[in-house]
Amino acid sequence: MKSITKKLFAGFVALSASLFTASPALADTSHQDEKYLTLTLIGDSYTAGNGAGQYYGPAEAYRSMRNWGHVYADKLNAQGVHTTVHNLAESGQVTQGVLDNQISKVPSDSDIVLFTVGGNDIDFQSIITGCFGGTWIGNSSYDNCSAALKHAQDLLPQTFANVETILEQLSAKLSPDAQIVMVGYPLLSTEGEYILDNSGWFSSATKSIDAAHGVRQFGLDAVALQEDLTQKWNQNVAHPHLTFIPTHALFAGHEPNPYFIQYNPQRWFNEMAEENGYVNDEGKVVSTTSTTTLMFYHPNITGHSEIGKYLYNQIGVPASARDKQSYARPIDVTFLVEASSQTKAKLPEIKKQIRRIAVETFDASANANQKARFSLKSFVGEDPISDEQAQPDADLPEVPQPDASSPVEPVTPDLPEAPQPEAVADESAENAAPTDPETATDDTEPAEPTSEPEAAKPADTETPIADAPETPEGPAATTSFGELSNVLDSLNDLDTTSNQNAEDFLTTLKEVTTSSEWREEARKIVVVIGDAETGQNSESLSQSVEQLLLSAFAANTVEFNLIDLDTDRTEPLPSLFTRTGGRMQVLGDLRPLILETPTAKLGQVTTQKVGTTVEFSADGSVSPNSDIMSYGWDFNGDGQPDNTTKENKISHTFTTVGEHTVSVTVTDADNQTAIATIIVDVTEDGDLVDQSVDNCPDIANEDQLDTDNDGIGDACDDLNLVEIQKKVIAGAEAQGFDIHSVLPGATDITLTLETATPQSWNVTLKDSVLSYAATDKAEGGETASAMLTMKVPAGTTFKRSTPETKDMTVRLRLTATKIIPAMKLTPGKQTIPAMELTPGKQTIPAMELTPGKQTIPAMKLTPGKQTIPAMSLTPATKLPQNPKVVDHTTGDVLAHTGTSVGAIALLAMVLLSSGMVLSIRKES
Repeated sequence: MKSITKKLFAGFVALSASLFTASPALADTSHQDEKYLTLTLIGDSYTAGNGAGQYYGPAEAYRSMRNWGHVYADKLNAQGVHTTVHNLAESGQVTQGVLDNQISKVPSDSDIVLFTVGGNDIDFQSIITGCFGGTWIGNSSYDNCSAALKHAQDLLPQTFANVETILEQLSAKLSPDAQIVMVGYPLLSTEGEYILDNSGWFSSATKSIDAAHGVRQFGLDAVALQEDLTQKWNQNVAHPHLTFIPTHALFAGHEPNPYFIQYNPQRWFNEMAEENGYVNDEGKVVSTTSTTTLMFYHPNITGHSEIGKYLYNQIGVPASARDKQSYARPIDVTFLVEASSQTKAKLPEIKKQIRRIAVETFDASANANQKARFSLKSFVGEDPISDEQAQPDADLPEVPQPDASSPVEPVTPDLPEAPQPEAVADESAENAAPTDPETATDDTEPAEPTSEPEAAKPADTETPIADAPETPEGPAATTSFGELSNVLDSLNDLDTTSNQNAEDFLTTLKEVTTSSEWREEARKIVVVIGDAETGQNSESLSQSVEQLLLSAFAANTVEFNLIDLDTDRTEPLPSLFTRTGGRMQVLGDLRPLILETPTAKLGQVTTQKVGTTVEFSADGSVSPNSDIMSYGWDFNGDGQPDNTTKENKISHTFTTVGEHTVSVTVTDADNQTAIATIIVDVTEDGDLVDQSVDNCPDIANEDQLDTDNDGIGDACDDLNLVEIQKKVIAGAEAQGFDIHSVLPGATDITLTLETATPQSWNVTLKDSVLSYAATDKAEGGETASAMLTMKVPAGTTFKRSTPETKDMTVRLRLTATKIIPAMKLTPGKQTIPAMELTPGKQTIPAMELTPGKQTIPAMKLTPGKQTIPAMSLTPATKLPQNPKVVDHTTGDVLAHTGTSVGAIALLAMVLLSSGMVLSIRKES
């Protein structure tokens, strides 16, 4: 233990430890939906709670269940924000100790971290003893007080550097959305003079100091310096936001009296020789005498309460609170089931709910790559008590309770990370843990179960398991933590028991809470299923509840959840569940305790033309919990639904151009929600091409295709005549195609042969099938022309969407080709012997060539008598690169038809597959 001067104000940094500042983040809770929050406390004694009583955890840490962090969490829980507290703060801790011992234990999924730190670094205990300690605990004097203030000033730079390191390490560990809150320290003295001088027994004063003013000014100067630090920190947007909550103004008039052993009657501090002080209903301070110097000059119970309420007023519900629970760490779940006569008829339903909760928890953990473990224990309950026997309320002090009509949803505790121990093997029912004599109560006599079963169970109760034991007084169910299959198998043996085989509720809950089987790094959850009523007297019950809460927080932290058989609950039992961040519900209308978020999906939508009606589909959205009940559609990006439907499809018309944010919020039967968002581009013509360069500004044509290179995109261009050329082998079989295979919407199809067409051609149209052939009488190069006219829907196969029909005309130019007869080759009947070549022995002189004087007549070729088979032709794969379009604006042969280029393109592809050549010409 430190000496008195070293331990008197360990952790007290009331002056300069207002080390951090920022604008408070206010939250509107008037329409507060259920939220989940993991709240972690680190730092020194001003956070831990020295002097406030109700301590838990390591004795030397002095972690109090009455500290301002718990008060703030209680107010959040009372508002339905399920807040689990993890208190890592320690009495006497310095900044380096926080870095070495606390940061590593902060849960990585903490949503908000709050602390005070720095006072022990700056040696404020010397300021207290040197300036205000008198001669009983110190040597107050001008010299000692002046030296202590100067020493604190000298230590400030290193303290600042360590605090900034704490922030950096928190930033590296937490989510960017998390919040950090640094709570300032009250000033150590009230206003007014308190003069110390250097006078002695035999000398007059030559120097003096107003100790009260000097200490207060030092604290205010330190606050200003820390505001600069916080402003600098928040300039980096990548940092979690830092909020400073100064408390010196809050405590104005409630600080300690600087005169030794003189008390401020309005104090919110434990002054000299007192602890556990609080302001009673009459406005007077009541406290307990203490000789433990670690309690002095720390906020008393009222001081912590005022700071906690001030935090709630300044911060409200933190912006970092989650809409769903975190599965970032392992989960240990214990089901604690009442197995008395009054629950026998409901056991089948209880088993069903346990199975569902266990399976859903296992799946959610597996999806997050974490491991969930489960255990099961049963306890005996009491017979229902009458109204006359009901005990009056016995609320714990300063604990806000939620409104009884408000459903309280669960929050899962978040705990420090640590190596994961091996799972403990299952124990048999005979090895149930004995009762802890220190926690057992003499006031409660468990009711004996009746030998006769209850009346017939309700109609909607699940049929009991076939092989379940029928005896109403079997052994208690007791299983250690294990795999999912373990707890599911153990449910087969779960049945009613008696007080000879099982303990009562409070004793069993104490045993579970203090179990050594919890994994240190795991979220610890107890699900109590039974009646939350007891005949225990109020005082004894309040003590039992307080001890259970202290045990839950000491385990860091066990969350208690209640599935009640009805809505009647004995006070203060509900505080077990609300103060640990759990929920209370009734078995009859139970919803899943641990829910997965639904998945929302919203189909992508292409660029749209302004004024076009668009259909949106959320088909594919699913919920693992229950059916999706509604779809909220937001078309203007303001976060509020413009329309809500039960169907997963809806139509909407955009009346303005621009980039529109569209989202759908799906809500399932368990009131779990998910959001999917897309961006829809709306333009004047339905494409993203700038209007100033768009070659078709009225119709969507992202590809800007301009087949005839006239500067007008094909989507806007009217083609009047298509000419298709085809070479046909004379005498070959007829070829053809079905017009409807290309243009399903074509009607009024007619065929006209030009008068100059020779009789050697055979071109016919039957219904929509065109056939053509050249007889063997056709001469090579002989041509024929045919005209196809029809009506087609404009835009049938391209980008237009108008329903009107337009005329289309296709001219076929057929050219006959003659086949050159193949020469007949026959095998030879005699082999000509090869000549033997021998090397020459004499060189023959080269002949002299002279120009010829006579022309040799050309050979005459006569037609062959055998046909060489035609070569196989493969379909053409693309249109000519530079087609020409014939545009007859006047004339008798073809009227102005306005053909869709898309339709022509598809028609041409089919014709080309038969070997035709497409020629599109535009003529003036």
